[in-house]
Amino acid sequence: GVATYDRAILINNAGSLGRCNQTVSEHSTDTSYVSDYVQLNVTSCVCLTSGFVRTFKPAATK
Repeated sequence: GVATYDRAILINNAGSLGRCNQTVSEHSTDTSYVSDYVQLNVTSCVCLTSGFVRTFKPAATK
C-alpha cells in the first residue's frame, strides 16, 4: 500500500566545499571556478528541494 506521513524532513548535507587548500582571496581571481562552484551548490539544492516537495506534496483536503 501507500505509506502516509505526518511530516517529512529534508536534511541537505550535500555540496561542494571547493578547493580547500586555497584562501578566499585566491578563489576570487578565478571567476569561472567561482561561478561553477556557486552554480553546482545552488542548482543541486534547488533540484533536491524541488524533488522532495513534489514527492511529499500535501494531499488536498476538503
